Amino acid sequence: MFSYKLSWKEYALLAIIIILDYLYVRIDQIFIPEKFRALAFALVLIISLLIFFFFVKPEQPYRLSRFLSFWLGVIVLIIMVITHVIITFDLSVKGLVILTLTIGIPWLAGVLYKTITKNKTRC
Repeated sequence: MFSYKLSWKEYALLAIIIILDYLYVRIDQIFIPEKFRALAFALVLIISLLIFFFFVKPEQPYRLSRFLSFWLGVIVLIIMVITHVIITFDLSVKGLVILTLTIGIPWLAGVLYKTITKNKTRC
């Protein structure tokens, strides 16, 4: 149900994207005002996932979107539980916003990819 066949290179690229996005979330408070952080995170996630989509070139982008939404949501939830619940006891709205964006943005990236590639083939 929540699977998509990827090569080991595609999994490696996905792992690099996850690590870079996580590092971005950890350092964004240094240079981005708090009221713009969710928007900036959404833009970074959309761009990184679009790069992933263009690298993978899925035949079924919505299936890949569902796969990414589920597994990225699980990864973020595990990180949140470890860092915000077990270690620091400070579950906040920011963590829930990040979780919501992480689950929703892959769907948007899939729709954008499908739209871009559909228009590209018409020209």
